[in-house]
Amino acid sequence: MRPWILFVIFGLVCVGAAAGTKGQTGENVDVLAGINHDEYDRLLKKYVNEQGLVNYGTWKQNGADLSALDGYLKQFAAKIDNPAQASEKAASLANAYNAFVLRWILSNYPTESIWQL
Repeated sequence: MRPWILFVIFGLVCVGAAAGTKGQTGENVDVLAGINHDEYDRLLKKYVNEQGLVNYGTWKQNGADLSALDGYLKQFAAKIDNPAQASEKAASLANAYNAFVLRWILSNYPTESIWQL
């Protein structure tokens, strides 16, 4: 289990990026408007406790929920015909970053530290 603080930090980094800063290539990051976050929310409610700790071991053993996380992440690979704006964009980028980090941890769990990955 890992503390929720990592997700807060990652989210803040993404929100800062979405607020108008440019990537290293000089291109702005876009995300599709209308991303459905319901499944991601369900997974967080199921595997993150009141103290913000993630039950990685149980999550990793549940193939259906790993697939659900992968399905959520696939939304971010869609062609961006209609980019999200303002707070929708910031929230989607923060959620995407956190969900990709979760998936990375789950793929490499157990691990002592995300920094070792």
